[in-house]
Amino acid sequence: MLYRLDGAAQAVARLFGAEAGNDPWSGGHAAPGQFAPVITAGREAVAGPRPRERTPRRMIPRLWGVPPPPPCRNNAAY
Repeated sequence: MLYRLDGAAQAVARLFGAEAGNDPWSGGHAAPGQFAPVITAGREAVAGPRPRERTPRRMIPRLWGVPPPPPCRNNAAY
C-alpha cells in the first residue's frame, strides 16, 4: 500500500505546529522501506520519565513501514 503526502516538509510541519528543521521531504509517495516525514515529541535520544512540560514537536525523516524482524527460532539441542 502506498501513501501520498503532497506537501513539502515545511508546509506539513507548519500545519501540525512542528519544527521541520532540515527534513528534505518535497512531497510524493511514502512506501515501505523508504524515508518519509514523521512528527515526534523530540525525545528520541532521551531515556527516563517524560517531563511534566510538553516537549516541542519536530518532523524528522524515518523509515516508513519497516516490519519488525522475524522471531528468532533456536532449535539447537543442548
